[in-house]
Amino acid sequence: MHEEIWKKWIPKENLSGKYYIKKICDEEELKIELIDDNNRNVSVIWKSIVESYTCSEEVNRNKLYNDANLTKWTFFEVINSRYIAWLLEESEGILEEKRLHHICLVGGNSVVDVISWDYPEIIFK
Repeated sequence: MHEEIWKKWIPKENLSGKYYIKKICDEEELKIELIDDNNRNVSVIWKSIVESYTCSEEVNRNKLYNDANLTKWTFFEVINSRYIAWLLEESEGILEEKRLHHICLVGGNSVVDVISWDYPEIIFK
């Protein structure tokens, strides 16, 4: 497998650099609510199928938080994702890699990794 590449993702203009994960709701769609230091809220919503997601507390992702390039911004797309590779292996050929996206939200308090077919919608509240 090729080296994983963390690409800064700018899904919308006027986003703050850093957000905190406020709430995750997984009902009809996956919705993650974020808040910045100025109490501005943003919702990240996947309306299409989400194949997998994980939420990890920051202490469990020390390696990530030790990389200064990843802690100054919240939104990333991971290219050559190990998470996607793991999911493909676990699915035993049911999933296809070519259209899957790995979006990672690196919050000040938690990290959420999402594997989906489409990019999420970003809504300012």
